[in-house]
Amino acid sequence: MVLSSLADKEHILKILEVAFESNPTMISLSKVKHEKIDIRPILEYTFHYSLARQGIYLSDDRSCVAFFINSTVKGGIMEKWYLIKLILTGVRINKILSICFHLKKIKDSKPRKSKYYHFWFLGSKNSNVISNTKFVNELLSIANEANLPVFAETTLLKNVHVFSRFGFNTYKIIKSNALKLKVFLMKKNVC
Repeated sequence: MVLSSLADKEHILKILEVAFESNPTMISLSKVKHEKIDIRPILEYTFHYSLARQGIYLSDDRSCVAFFINSTVKGGIMEKWYLIKLILTGVRINKILSICFHLKKIKDSKPRKSKYYHFWFLGSKNSNVISNTKFVNELLSIANEANLPVFAETTLLKNVHVFSRFGFNTYKIIKSNALKLKVFLMKKNVC
């Protein structure tokens, strides 16, 4: 497993575009461009947000990517620019207030002034369960070594089952009627 850099951006975004093209959250939030849902602006924002926090990892074979962020690492000034760019080009204007309210509910569900890891995005080029499992276990070992819990959220029930296999438990479910989403908030305590 390697820590990613800006040079890996296109490779990472291609993996995530395939992994998230049918994700309900992405579909709900993204603008439509040329009669197609355009998730790239959201992925670009999350890439730069995570990169600023040194939280993008690639598997050794470069087929898996994860945004795995330590809550104590803060982003830089450019983060605000990428957020403005996302709002102007990537999300549906009529959903901005709903998105802000939704994200605040997720943020408020995590402990304030606490140290933890946030498992934000996971994408894979292949369905090789063994290499994907190895990659996730390597990520979780970072949190174990730091003696920190890991938080994650998903809108997909199949992902709840995947996270459960790695020791995550659902601690809260948030329903957003405006965004037509049900988000499972999950946590893995340190081993």
